[in-house]
Amino acid sequence: MTRSICSLAIVILGSVFVAACATTEPPVSGPAVERPNHRVGDTWVYKRARGDEYSVRVVEVGSSGYVTQSTTHPGAKFYRDIHGTITKIEGALAEGSPKNLVGWKWLDFPMSPGKKFRYRVEGATAPFSMEAKVLKWEKISVPAGAFEALRIDACYFNEASRWYGCGQEWWYAPEVRGFIKRRTPGGWAQVLLDTDFDLVTFAPGS
Repeated sequence: MTRSICSLAIVILGSVFVAACATTEPPVSGPAVERPNHRVGDTWVYKRARGDEYSVRVVEVGSSGYVTQSTTHPGAKFYRDIHGTITKIEGALAEGSPKNLVGWKWLDFPMSPGKKFRYRVEGATAPFSMEAKVLKWEKISVPAGAFEALRIDACYFNEASRWYGCGQEWWYAPEVRGFIKRRTPGGWAQVLLDTDFDLVTFAPGS
């Protein structure tokens, strides 16, 4: 797979991420994934490449979405829709702007290989036109175990600078109702390599 490096930074759950120009493999067919049924107490613990860990926990569940808290931002609650997109933040962030978190969409249920979805979001520095592509199912091993996961690639278009880039890869595993892995290609900014993550544990709620 051939990649070319670009740069764009956003902040998600306290970690900084970028996208890069990239070519990807064609989609591989497979089963569709419906929205997960989150439960109060669902808890994910992630480890960043730089060595530190953080957790995300579901504290409320409703018909239109759910609410999480994170050790990255201990004073804040994150209100999410059924796709996991943050729609509102209550309380103070430990760092960064709410515009780096609100409205960024990584999932669009139901999801299956070949699906694409587009949206527009107001980032902290500029508005972005976004496109996400569900590439294929893969068997992925992380410290929490081995899971069947959908690989997702996102493309970003900065409407102010006209910058365009693709290539940030995320793996979503239905078994744990969340993301299990993120990887940044070598040669990108060190802060991005440092904040790559793997799922360490998932504890279901009740």
